[in-house]
Amino acid sequence: VHLLRMSLSLIGSWCYFEALHHLPLSLVVTIFYAEPLVALPLARLILKERLDWPRLAALLLGFGGVLLAAQPEGARDLAGVVLALLGTFSWASVLIATKRYGRRESVLDLMFWLALSGSLAALPPALADWQPLPAASWYGFLAIAVCGLLSGLCWLTALKQIDALVMTTLGYLGLPAGFAAALLIYGERPPLETWSGAGLVLLAVAILAWGEKRFRGDLRPGVAPVPQP
Repeated sequence: VHLLRMSLSLIGSWCYFEALHHLPLSLVVTIFYAEPLVALPLARLILKERLDWPRLAALLLGFGGVLLAAQPEGARDLAGVVLALLGTFSWASVLIATKRYGRRESVLDLMFWLALSGSLAALPPALADWQPLPAASWYGFLAIAVCGLLSGLCWLTALKQIDALVMTTLGYLGLPAGFAAALLIYGERPPLETWSGAGLVLLAVAILAWGEKRFRGDLRPGVAPVPQP
């Protein structure tokens, strides 16, 4: 399972950075935010997760918010689109593989082996084009490392508790969170379309939360469960 997750993660990361050489940033971001749409059939077929209307509505509405906020430019490079789609599929597969095969592994084990195997696999190409970092950059990279560590810890802990479809849909929250950080830290002021898209994402998460609460309420003793497709 660790080798599978490492391979898929490296493929996804390589495709993401390579796609940036071919496509506008807004289009690459939009394609990668389509991960929930890719994970949907995988979670349904492999994990047998339920797909009710609140989950489906939240998933589609959230992606609509991404399209509105990112305003992707047209693609002229087919290779770039294929790379971005392949990366999206790889990262969605990491999620499904972790949920399916990582149930007996602890969160720390999953984090350690992915970090170790990924570092060893990335070491040869990194050494081939190694560039020393300026001293002033170390603080930024240290902050990125700490944030990545906390993100992985929270992500894996949550994935052990909730369905993969819910996790991928909640990933849409990264978009409005990023816009808010850009405003507060860098003083950037996104246009109205961006905030409108972020609002759709928040609405999608609210629908998802309502649907999950409704489903859990229907499972109470004496209450008949809602039929699922």
